[in-house]
Amino acid sequence: MSEYSSSTSSFDAVPVPMRPLEPPVPAPTESAADAAAKTAWKLSMNPLSSHSDVLSALQTLLAPLDSHMSAGAARVKVGHTSGHFDDTAAELEGFARRLWGAVPAGIGLPASSDGIDWDAYMDGIEHGVDPNDSEYWGAAVDKDQRLVEMAPFGFALATIPDKIWRPLIPETKMQLATWLMAANQRTTPNNNWHFFRVLVNLGLCRVGAQHSLSGLHAALDTFEEWYLGDGWYSDGPTQQRDYYITFAIHFYSLVYVYIVTQPFFA
Repeated sequence: MSEYSSSTSSFDAVPVPMRPLEPPVPAPTESAADAAAKTAWKLSMNPLSSHSDVLSALQTLLAPLDSHMSAGAARVKVGHTSGHFDDTAAELEGFARRLWGAVPAGIGLPASSDGIDWDAYMDGIEHGVDPNDSEYWGAAVDKDQRLVEMAPFGFALATIPDKIWRPLIPETKMQLATWLMAANQRTTPNNNWHFFRVLVNLGLCRVGAQHSLSGLHAALDTFEEWYLGDGWYSDGPTQQRDYYITFAIHFYSLVYVYIVTQPFFA
């Protein structure tokens, strides 16, 4: 018999090890640059020719922030860098700056039609103004970034109290009003920051909370001192002329005029 002959192949007795299954390769996560490009593309395709188009554009801008929201919805953290202020103030900024878009969207429309999740804002405020909460925004001190971020809250209270004030429980209303009153108690830089006091006091006045009309008028008088003519201001008692004239002083002036010409203030 041939040396290779056998009733059983020698290979039959050798077990073949099974290769373990490898876990599936996760889908690549979208980079910040890709997400920004997608948002820019959506905006570029929006004709912005109707009110609904503008609301859609607002949603396009705000939607990427949802995944960066804290558990209590009081903070938005989009990265590990910020301005020259503390992280809590930076995360408050992430929450508050959205109001500059959400509030105009909510003016004159029922909550069911403006596309804004006002319940999430209410949750954020409830956590943010409670000194005993882990997401508390912190009390403002002199020249604090928190004073800047109070301005859109004043704008909201003055224009849509039915959506951002009345749904709050009494305790949260008191805490929010107390937190905002710091705008009248803390020193600000002698520049466009005076307008934050104006807007906060208009909002507090609108909802019947403690406010300071003398502080409001003193701030407005200060801007009159800086008026240069032909629509120009200086940003403080200096020679400074920069984008804060248009982005801040002109913009907040228009907001102020809109608010005080509404039936409640007229």
